[in-house]
Amino acid sequence: MINHSKAWRLIAAIYIAIGQVNSLRAGTAQTAPDFLLEIMSARLEGLGGVTVVGANDTSSLDGNPAALSQLTRPELNFFYAATHDTSRHGYFAYGHPLVQRANLKLSLATAVHYFSAGNIDINYADGTTRSFNAETGYTAMFCLGIQFYNWLGLGVTPKLIRSTLVEQFEANAQAADLGVLLIPFPQLFRRKLSLGASMRNQGTKLTYRSQQQDLPSLSSFGGSIEAMKSSERGSLLLLAQGETLLGEKTRYRLGGEYSLGFDQGERSIFFRAGTRIQFDDKDFSLGAGFQERSFILDYAFINATELERTHRFSILYRFGRDPELPEYKTLSTEPQLMNIQKEKVEKEQFKMLNPDGTETDKVDKSAQPQLLKPDEEKKNKEYYQLMEPEDYEP
Repeated sequence: MINHSKAWRLIAAIYIAIGQVNSLRAGTAQTAPDFLLEIMSARLEGLGGVTVVGANDTSSLDGNPAALSQLTRPELNFFYAATHDTSRHGYFAYGHPLVQRANLKLSLATAVHYFSAGNIDINYADGTTRSFNAETGYTAMFCLGIQFYNWLGLGVTPKLIRSTLVEQFEANAQAADLGVLLIPFPQLFRRKLSLGASMRNQGTKLTYRSQQQDLPSLSSFGGSIEAMKSSERGSLLLLAQGETLLGEKTRYRLGGEYSLGFDQGERSIFFRAGTRIQFDDKDFSLGAGFQERSFILDYAFINATELERTHRFSILYRFGRDPELPEYKTLSTEPQLMNIQKEKVEKEQFKMLNPDGTETDKVDKSAQPQLLKPDEEKKNKEYYQLMEPEDYEP
């Protein structure tokens, strides 16, 4: 039988754990674990936490599931966050595009999110101390994203939630995230403008024995615009978002991303910055990323105003070749391959330029086809740099 001191310490520990995830302001409903609001992307965190627009990968599952419809290749996504105190977040997702048509795109994804709030020590009346994990949480998600006519996207993410306080009090809940993504006048604006809205954590309550907790329901809306896009100067993306948590006052997020690509988009670097307005615990964030073909590494630093500064890391790998990239690659610099490629180009040119109009499989040096004009010579040089991948092999 435990004495009053032991009981009090245990109750205090429970409320410390709950306090990490509750809103105790007067006049507002108590909410369940804040880990359900964690943003599972270092890229999006670097952009100030904007989630309703800007995402085109599996990080959109619980931000705006409608954006999942923009997947072009299967991908794996891993996220890790070291937050205040000893809290940890882990996230693993897989997404797969099923339908890629002009008027219909459909993608599916699944993900698992793990959260640990770290340990707390409880001192008993007899002088002993025991360490408990303040809170652990798991979320299993399944997402469907669909896009109609290249301008309207819809998405839903059903999820199962499990939370455990001080290794003793367990609760389960079912919820869903809903999202819509609009790309107005895609031909007029060339898909540079996007608008989005989402509702997160719409579902049942978490019940820790007799105490019920509402899920942290979050409503968001926002937009993005591609302010600049140049193969030489790079691209600039600007984003903004407003959000409301359980009837509280609206708070805002602003972000920007500058990217510079090389080798026809096969290699890119990213620089990001963002800020948060009307937030009590966070203000600005900075981020960077690097892409090498199908591999993307992202990092974000978040300045926390009341707690320790936090860091985020994301790793994303996409399978296959991006269908939106050009079909050609840069000519090989190896002499042997250059000669093979050059000979093949000459064959094609001679077929077109033979005086009698006939085609031949071999280069006829004696035929001496007409010389190229200066502008045609320029096109010829560009042609050498647009060789198909299969032309590389001898």
